[in-house]
Amino acid sequence: MNRFCDSLEVAFLDLNEYYDEMDLKITDFKDNSHLNTIGSIKASKFLAGYLKRNYTFKDRSSEDIFKEQTEGYNAFLANNKSFEKLDYHQKVDQILFDELAIKNLVITKEQKDKLSFYIKFEGNLTEPFSLEDYQLAIHIFPDKRDINSLNEISKSRKRNYEVHGYLFENDTTTINLEFDSNISHIEKLEFFLYDKDGFVEVIGEKVIVDNFESNKARYNAFDEIAYHQPVNEFILNELKIEDVSIVKDQWDKLSFTINFEGDLQEPLLLEDYRLAVHIFPQKSDINSLNEISKSRKRDYEVHGYLFEKDTRSINVEFDSDISVIQKLEFFLYDKDGFAGVVGDRIVIDSIQKKLD
Repeated sequence: MNRFCDSLEVAFLDLNEYYDEMDLKITDFKDNSHLNTIGSIKASKFLAGYLKRNYTFKDRSSEDIFKEQTEGYNAFLANNKSFEKLDYHQKVDQILFDELAIKNLVITKEQKDKLSFYIKFEGNLTEPFSLEDYQLAIHIFPDKRDINSLNEISKSRKRNYEVHGYLFENDTTTINLEFDSNISHIEKLEFFLYDKDGFVEVIGEKVIVDNFESNKARYNAFDEIAYHQPVNEFILNELKIEDVSIVKDQWDKLSFTINFEGDLQEPLLLEDYRLAVHIFPQKSDINSLNEISKSRKRDYEVHGYLFEKDTRSINVEFDSDISVIQKLEFFLYDKDGFAGVVGDRIVIDSIQKKLD
């Protein structure tokens, strides 16, 4: 083909010679000779850059076809981008109507085209009001980078939000909902009640939740981590921590494997102690601290383990949103409650490197 094009003085570009420049991998192919969607995007970007560098074209951005092609391209990106998993917890504590408040809100996204809501209410509607007489409206506003993920109804009506809702069937305190939605990046939510027979007006108050960006630690997809750290430091008597492994494969969990070496000399018994584990996040992850730590103005989380036998290896899972760890502290204290550190405090502050 190259020789044929040369004979006609036609430029020929063989993309098979540019795999490295396109960063093509085996996973970018749908079969032995065809690219999949991700591979096609890589090849298209490379070709566009090549043409821009080597040729000059007439500006056609004012033509109708340019607008049509741009709209089609934006829709393609919205439909084919890899979605971001969402797992967001929010304390709301706002009155919706009468004495009924939205207490807590949980939003999860495990599928590209679904959003799941868990809504917890607090309080009641006083007579003659009954929750079964109303529908709950939920308006979801994506942020600007996700505006093309709006559903077709919203686009056709030139709304910058999606409209979803729920018809109460009984006087409940919690509801679980799943909506069809491609939105991953949420800027704001609005909740309000209206008559079950159709919308005439807002009944009660509009509840607005718009502080998603201040909770990026929970809002963003979490960073999976896997650390392995040799320690070899004595914690009490002749007992030392040999090494620590940490794994995070769920956004709200941290799993520790701690291996010990040596023994406690009589009359000391491991079952008489608890192991304290203090987890210090880096500054970039400080908002991931649990509510107890925030309320007590700590810059670390406190976790622990009660020894049930004289073991040399423990596996323990803690509830924690932290992904980026700056420092760890370990020490023993009396199983009946903290009265002071027993033995030595072990500090690990060289755990920045992740395992490949």
